[in-house]
Amino acid sequence: MTNTKKTQALTIANQAYQSKDYSTAITLFEQYARQGDPECAHNLGVMNEYGIGITTNYKQAIKWYQSAIKHGFIESLFNLSFFYKDGRGVDVDLKMAFELCLQAANKGHAKAQTTMGNKYEQGEGTAIDLEQAINWYTKAASQDEPSAQYLLGHFYYHGQQLIQNLPLAKYWFELSAQQGDIDAQVYLAQMHYSGLGGKKNPHEAIKWYKKAAHQGSLLAMYNLGQAYLQGDSIEQQQNKATYWLKQAADNGFAEACFMLGNMYMAQGKDSMTGLHYWQLAAEQGLSNAQVSMAICYLKGKQVPKNNSFAFELLKKSATQQSPIGQLALSYCYFYGRGTTKNNQLFRYYQQQSLQNQQLNQSISLLVLDEGEISSFEEACQLIQSWFQAQQDSDERYKTIYLMH
Repeated sequence: MTNTKKTQALTIANQAYQSKDYSTAITLFEQYARQGDPECAHNLGVMNEYGIGITTNYKQAIKWYQSAIKHGFIESLFNLSFFYKDGRGVDVDLKMAFELCLQAANKGHAKAQTTMGNKYEQGEGTAIDLEQAINWYTKAASQDEPSAQYLLGHFYYHGQQLIQNLPLAKYWFELSAQQGDIDAQVYLAQMHYSGLGGKKNPHEAIKWYKKAAHQGSLLAMYNLGQAYLQGDSIEQQQNKATYWLKQAADNGFAEACFMLGNMYMAQGKDSMTGLHYWQLAAEQGLSNAQVSMAICYLKGKQVPKNNSFAFELLKKSATQQSPIGQLALSYCYFYGRGTTKNNQLFRYYQQQSLQNQQLNQSISLLVLDEGEISSFEEACQLIQSWFQAQQDSDERYKTIYLMH
């Protein structure tokens, strides 16, 4: 068969694949794969790996990838490495996965170079070596690989191994964000909003947050809600704040649930909805929401009074080293609310909470000279008042939520 006829036949095979006529595609791919065409062999590897038009068969996938590799098809090297990493059709062999990926990376495969960076960063199949990780990320980023650009920006942003360089981090985040990387878009938005690595540009921040939010980033939705709620750098818009916080909250973002609950509770018009969102946040383990719900149960506010529920929530919050949770839990032990009175645990959790300076100032209003508390009701009220003041002043609720 002439090259022209072969090209025409391969075009028909690819068209059949695109139109989901997999039977025709497989027949033609097999015909030319057996004649040594590496791309056809690779395509058969992919179809066997993912069960496209055929039952998933990892051993057949490996056979076709190996055939493609013999004829120099780099993508098959990269794909085959994951079979050894995950143990599909072969025993897990991280060193073999490393070697296959390294071969692809050395041949200039950008995704393989990014994966090599991950392997050196995580110590997968090799010893951890952050310098090598950065080296491979840089090679891939220079080929416009968005995930590598993001990861390189992350290194410069946090100063891991490298000296922190926020302008350079911003440079790499922007290159990655322009190619649609969601995490890079969120980081870039945060840097524009806060002025890290350059001048503040809230409108540019909103643009990138929206791009990430429309791709499904719950953090971007939450930060958009925060930005519109605060109105520090952009016009305050309550409706937009509620919309974006609700988008994040209804998709399970705990901080958004808590903030939305605060908004409804503060308005006083729909406190049951506020309680619903607090409950969702508490169920996800957010310590501040657990304290808020506990206070509701202790005081019988919007819910039936239930000291046992409150005590369990405060134990969970205190376990997370929440100072306000520890303080409230100490009162439960002192008064025997939801548990047996225990002065030793009262002192322990009170001392734990007093390591927080703001709490230290507030507690003096509550504790008498001999160390006793004036009343449990007053304790609950002061905790609630302090907690609301803490939310108003705490950077976590006052500024955009930063990624780590």
